Amino acid sequence: MAAMCRGFLYLEAITARDLREVCDRKRTDVTVHSRPAKFYRSVLARHFEPLGCGLHRVNGGDKLFYELERG
Repeated sequence: MAAMCRGFLYLEAITARDLREVCDRKRTDVTVHSRPAKFYRSVLARHFEPLGCGLHRVNGGDKLFYELERG
């Protein structure tokens, strides 16, 4: 994924906690395989730096950010 995303990745994934505490079950497809947020963070950390709000930057990317823009 890191090689294909041109430096940035926006990812929205429903976590197990989201299904329990956040999602409106009348409007959300709850027939998904949910995982804890820790799983997604560990997989993404191999190739991405989290910037917040679902946005991730490829590790070693050439884009620069102000300190307060980082996650």
